[in-house]
Amino acid sequence: LSKIGIGTWGIGGFAERDTSVDEGKQVDALAYMISKGMNFVEANMWYSQGYSVEILAKALKKSGKKREDLFICQAIYIKDNKTLEDANSELEQVFELFETDYVDTLQFSQGSFLRIPFEDIANWVSEVLSDKKTRYTSITNANLELLKQYHARFNNKLFSHEVAFNFEVRVNEDLGIIPYGIVNNIKTVVYQPLRRNRTAQHN
Repeated sequence: LSKIGIGTWGIGGFAERDTSVDEGKQVDALAYMISKGMNFVEANMWYSQGYSVEILAKALKKSGKKREDLFICQAIYIKDNKTLEDANSELEQVFELFETDYVDTLQFSQGSFLRIPFEDIANWVSEVLSDKKTRYTSITNANLELLKQYHARFNNKLFSHEVAFNFEVRVNEDLGIIPYGIVNNIKTVVYQPLRRNRTAQHN
């Protein structure tokens, strides 16, 4: 895996699709990154109402790389009282866009477990793993208690946990979340490592 991955927040818009986006420019930029070996990507159908995943899939084709050259982390955001049936629909949409029958890891956020019982999500993920629709599972923005609970359920099938971590924001280290991942061989995926350039603006 490349040390730097490709997040897709802002690709094709933010929470909603932005029709003014220069799609060709974004496809070219992502294709260049993929062609240069950046192979960890996040696909999130909530971002820009799925447009970001469409652009990412087009970029893969343009890059000359194959589906198996990418490690696709599909993030499922349970928002607006969505159900696991909606999550399954999002998974199928990603399959269609990338012309594949699996993702590499399927990621849920802490907020998902506030809306849907832990066992319901865990049982569905277990089914997806058993059906080989994903190779691993992941979690994002989890507190230490949830991370431990998810790890106990999935053991070596828990690939990563995604957290904010940078020079200024160290809370996930202070709370023992990052150290737990290191000790238990769970990869830490860091978002906002430069705080969207705010750190540089401070100094």
